[in-house]
Amino acid sequence: MITPYFTAEEGAPAPLRTAVSGRVRFEEVDPLGIVWHGRYASYFEDARVALTDRYGIGYLDCYERGILTPI
Repeated sequence: MITPYFTAEEGAPAPLRTAVSGRVRFEEVDPLGIVWHGRYASYFEDARVALTDRYGIGYLDCYERGILTPI
């Protein structure tokens, strides 16, 4: 079971969720095999795209409603 980061308020809708998996390439790690922090943004972007695709939400949907979706 995943421990929720935020407590849910009574009557609140369930959070939107998705799972993303991928491969870490050799060029993305340092000599100790740790992913370089500069690659995190692309991983977060992959997750954002997967989440919005799953629920049919596009960049313009958020933009038109004044919702910022930074990485």
